[in-house]
Amino acid sequence: MGEETRKLISYIKKLTGKYELKESEIINLLSIKNDYLTPDEVKEFLRIALSKGYLKFENGFYRIMISTDDFEPDLNFFPDMDKIRMENEDVDIFTEAMKRIISKTGMQKNAIVKEINMMKESNPFLYPEVAILYIAKRNGVNVDDLIEKSRKIIIS
Repeated sequence: MGEETRKLISYIKKLTGKYELKESEIINLLSIKNDYLTPDEVKEFLRIALSKGYLKFENGFYRIMISTDDFEPDLNFFPDMDKIRMENEDVDIFTEAMKRIISKTGMQKNAIVKEINMMKESNPFLYPEVAILYIAKRNGVNVDDLIEKSRKIIIS
């Protein structure tokens, strides 16, 4: 997950050629030069990218912490802030499902993670969010609202 956020980071890297940028440089690039996002949206994007570990803030600079080689922006590239916001919600889906499983069943976190890893061994393309939702449903934990939220992320 986090595809749109990763694309935007890759786009920034391709345009600037830099792995470290000041906030003002990123705002200038995305808001002033290209009119993609408002300055507030750029700041929100930076918070999301930091929370996902895609960027690291150090000594006044945002440092890119992911590979940017897997996305080549074309002339029609335009970042979708709504998708970036929804991608940020996927962290909440996993965490919330984990909390609900532990609360309702008394399972240990490491046992749930082990079960997810076993599921991923048989299907390496399985998202952890899908696996944990399956585990929750199998254990009688109500996660219907989280399933609906995950559908919105996948469909958009």
